[in-house]
Amino acid sequence: MNLSILKVLICSHVKGGFSNTHIKLRSKNSFQYQDSFLVGWSSSGGLHTLESASPRRDFPLTTERLQQFNVEELFQKLTYLSNKVSKNELEQAIEKSLYWFSEAQSDGCLASSFLKLWSCLECFFTITTDEITERNAKGIASLFMYGDLNMQLVDIDELQSYDSLKTTIKRYYKLRSGVAHRAEYQKINEHMAILLSYIVSSIILSASCLACRGYESLERLAFESERLDKIAHTSDK
Repeated sequence: MNLSILKVLICSHVKGGFSNTHIKLRSKNSFQYQDSFLVGWSSSGGLHTLESASPRRDFPLTTERLQQFNVEELFQKLTYLSNKVSKNELEQAIEKSLYWFSEAQSDGCLASSFLKLWSCLECFFTITTDEITERNAKGIASLFMYGDLNMQLVDIDELQSYDSLKTTIKRYYKLRSGVAHRAEYQKINEHMAILLSYIVSSIILSASCLACRGYESLERLAFESERLDKIAHTSDK
């Protein structure tokens, strides 16, 4: 589970960390990530190979790098929650989301990763079958924008405002449904997967902060989402 926590922390703080970084625990003498080889046919009809560097790079967690972002406190919070024997509803959702985030980051297929990232989010906000898209949009946008962590990136159009994030979430959920129910894997690109991974990692971290502050149920999370959504719309008027 600690590896899953590291993946969340790195993907929330390192640009492109979701798709370009190979995250694993290893010792000095353990297996090194190797270059890959492409095999194909030349124009003359002969078999040829082409050496290619791995698309993912190792990410060394040095002391200096850890100090660049507030990883120690967040890591301690997540580790504390994941190591608890008896977990409340919110803590169970965090544990499940960590599992699916790790699975998504390790998956080489964008569409499959996209689905798994949505599984992370649905751990928190899909608590009934009514208005699932709207519930997810409100919950994700409110926790992302108004949670304990300031994760907003104004240089990304989809994250510039509460409404733009809600619109993006609804569009991404429609794409998720297309992949899940109509096998529309071609519509998912790398930008979508990276952006969603950043949103998901931020939600996991924010939910962990709430859990450490005493939040226990998903119903409480939903209540706060509704309250913050109303405040956001009131402030826009």
